[in-house]
Amino acid sequence: MLPDSTLSLQNVAAATCRVAMLEEELGRMNPDMSAIAAFQAKEAEYAQRVSDLEAATAERDNVSWLFGKTSQLLCILTYVM
Repeated sequence: MLPDSTLSLQNVAAATCRVAMLEEELGRMNPDMSAIAAFQAKEAEYAQRVSDLEAATAERDNVSWLFGKTSQLLCILTYVM
């Protein structure tokens, strides 16, 4: 078995090598930042539309419930008269 200090040095060396490889790979990449910004804008627009739809659905459900209660009251009043 190797002593802990040797293992630590090997881990540091391996990590340093991995970091260097990743930095080199990142340097070769050329991400399109405008596409990322466009996606974020569309995502925000989608979230707003979902929020609007949820609000409209809640309002529709409330009006539907009120209509049902009004219909029930009209039936009762018609029956009583």
